[in-house]
Amino acid sequence: MKSAIRGTRTIHIAISAVIALFVLTLIVVPMMGSTKTKTVQFNPKSYKGQMGKISTSFKGESLLRVRDKSDGTEYVLKSTNGVFQAPVGSYEVSSYEATAKDKAKAEWTAHSTSIASKVKSVTLKANTTCQLKIGPPLTASAKATTKSNNQASLSFSLVDDSGSSFLISKDSGQTNPPGFKVLSKSGDVLWQGSFKYG
Repeated sequence: MKSAIRGTRTIHIAISAVIALFVLTLIVVPMMGSTKTKTVQFNPKSYKGQMGKISTSFKGESLLRVRDKSDGTEYVLKSTNGVFQAPVGSYEVSSYEATAKDKAKAEWTAHSTSIASKVKSVTLKANTTCQLKIGPPLTASAKATTKSNNQASLSFSLVDDSGSSFLISKDSGQTNPPGFKVLSKSGDVLWQGSFKYG
């Protein structure tokens, strides 16, 4: 009889634990899913607190996304001369893009998200400027890898001084991939074509 009572109590405790776990899941999971990153289009002219500056290699129209380490707020920073202003604090760099127009007024944009793995963080102090070697000028390189059966593959990359890779787009759309020519020592064209995206 005692063992039967103990068994019943054990079952009740187990059922109660399962119910409690289920209720906890119903409460906690939606809360976790509902946490959204706050994004702020930062305007230095209307900000009243202390600010620091981030200076980049490219001295033209550009956009920098940084995430505040203290509360996760993402700041979208814009600049016309490669110098950004932001509230004092420590930030993680999320992405960067630089824009310029050619002689035909077509708008070209160089964009990088790999910058987050190259520039780990930046700390801004009041009235000081932090230098970041990010953005254009970019270095273009083609790498040839030999394979069996007299075959070779070519890969193309654009990187800045930080080692971050960039993609180029024209007028807010994807451009045709760059072309290439393989020449002999005498200058004859042995092979030509276009790189593929992806």
